[in-house]
Amino acid sequence: TESYGLLRPLAIGGEPLRTAPEQLVLPAGLGPAGPVALPDEAVVCSCHNVSKGQIRAAVHDGGCATVPEVKKCTKAGTGCGSCVKLLGTIVTEELQASGVTVDKGLCEHFAHTRTELY
Repeated sequence: TESYGLLRPLAIGGEPLRTAPEQLVLPAGLGPAGPVALPDEAVVCSCHNVSKGQIRAAVHDGGCATVPEVKKCTKAGTGCGSCVKLLGTIVTEELQASGVTVDKGLCEHFAHTRTELY
């Protein structure tokens, strides 16, 4: 179920896959799959028809630096909510690619991630 957020936009797009199918279904460590593999035309939020490219533009051109800001700017993630995890991953990857340090702590009061706690 972890791959649902990535596979849904690829299945909805109707275009041929740009990533080898085995990279989409094999365990995470075996290939460069993930939001980076999605084309900009891939629809991330099907409720409001928001593509990965629109989310990237909101981060780079719109000055959105958080998921709530991207939600407000694009409406992505404000419908059923099934895309919020993928939306957060795309926002984080775009900020990191721009050289912004992203805090991955549980909240502003606790610097550790869930994985580190586990």
